[in-house]
Formats: sequence, C-alpha cells, structure tokens
Amino acid sequence: MSDCCHASTPEQDTPGSGKGSATCPECGQPGRAVPVRLLKHQLLAGRHEALQPDEAWWFCAGEGCSTVYFSADGRTFSTVDMRVPVTCKSSGPDRPLCYCFGYSEAMIRAKIAATGATAVPDHIRAAIRAGHCACEIRNPQGSCCLANVMAAVKAAGNKDV
Repeated sequence: MSDCCHASTPEQDTPGSGKGSATCPECGQPGRAVPVRLLKHQLLAGRHEALQPDEAWWFCAGEGCSTVYFSADGRTFSTVDMRVPVTCKSSGPDRPLCYCFGYSEAMIRAKIAATGATAVPDHIRAAIRAGHCACEIRNPQGSCCLANVMAAVKAAGNKDV
C-alpha cells in the first residue's frame, strides 16, 4: 500500500529524491521532490536509462507548463516523455484522475450527470484502506490522487460534496 495516501504519515526523503526547494526552469513554479524510482516507472522506454539513483528530481504541477520532471542540473522531461497523460497537464474529459483504479474525468462526470452523485471517492478510499493503491509509482505526481478526484467531483456538481 502507498504511504502517500495516508495524511498521518509524514513524507520522508528517500534516496534519489529532491531535497530542499527548486523551481521549474520552464514556468518558475516550485517543484515537489520525487524519487528517481518514480521517473523510472513513468518515463517512456529509453528515456530513463541515464538516471542515477542518487539524483534529485522534482515534479512540476504547472498546468500550462510542458515540463513534468526537472533536476538541479537543468535536465527536464516533458509531457512527450511520459507513458501516460499527466492529470494537471491534460485537459478534456478523458484525462486520467486516478491511475491506480482507472477513473477518468469523463467517468465521474457521466455518473454525476446521470444520478447527481458519484461513489468514486468512496471506492478509492476503501481500496486505499484495503492496501490496493500504488500512487507513489502509478501517479506521475508520485502522490495520492484523491485531491484531483475531489476537485473534479466538485467541478462536476456532485451534490454530496
């Protein structure tokens, strides 16, 4: 089970994670430290071969920015280097919201349009409690998707949120 889905678990620096603060070289937004292991899971084949286990990398959540990951020495990986679309850098109804359980924005909107509500957040929470999430490697952000899911649920007009 992923530790990122538990608010009570403090994030720990892991070998190969960015430490301190860094800003995206493309948009200037502060980055969030991520482990090299995440990049190895998220980058297309051949893009991660030069990564070293002790390198510091950060994730850029800037919506208008194509940079996904950046390093202290100025190297970057963009949306074209990724195996999957990145939620905060994608638009449209098919953008992924939950990488562990396969929920898209379109799925959430359709359920809310049909019934006025969705149980997707509850399903995700139950799956997290059961130990079935792997956000730290499946989500390009390297963290839990629930904030993205809840924002989409609220934007779609779920009357229960």
